[in-house]
Amino acid sequence: MIRISPGSPIASGAAGDMDTMLVPITKFTGAELGIVTLITGTVLTFLVPFILPILVSLFGM
Repeated sequence: MIRISPGSPIASGAAGDMDTMLVPITKFTGAELGIVTLITGTVLTFLVPFILPILVSLFGM
């Protein structure tokens, strides 16, 4: 994935980037993108409880 874009491993980890995937992704992308990974994971973790009910109401799952 690094060959596609240096930031592509961040997108594949989603909310797990905040904790479990932080070390491997930082190892391969570098410290600068490690900070971006932490922020992205944190934001996604806090947004899921708000986005999920909206999606359920829209698609009627």
